[in-house]
Amino acid sequence: MSQDGKLSVMGIFSQINAPQVPFVHPQAFLAFEVEFDYAEVGSEFNVEVQIVDEDGKRVWGMKGAGSVRTQTPPKPGDRPTIGQILLIQNLRFERFGSNDINVFTNGVHSRRIQLRVAKLASPIQQ
Repeated sequence: MSQDGKLSVMGIFSQINAPQVPFVHPQAFLAFEVEFDYAEVGSEFNVEVQIVDEDGKRVWGMKGAGSVRTQTPPKPGDRPTIGQILLIQNLRFERFGSNDINVFTNGVHSRRIQLRVAKLASPIQQ
């Protein structure tokens, strides 16, 4: 994160290639924004993130809370956003396939990101 609040990101991915399952991904960061209405400035909010597999089984999750704040007074029509950066360590996947990263803001589903775990292709033998 820069001094002026900008996030520089390298290595964006939507697929993890694993040699076998179960597989533990040692570390990843999840970055996203939560959007609010201008009338919500000054209020508290709850956020929950869940990673679920194809059967809906929870793989990982976290909950947090914060306050909606802006640098300048909000005006009608403004859509303040709050950036979230989550450190995820030792994320364990039991099987190959699709996973959904679901974000809930104040109990309402606000975002879905797909993350696939695929079998790592064997190197070509010469």
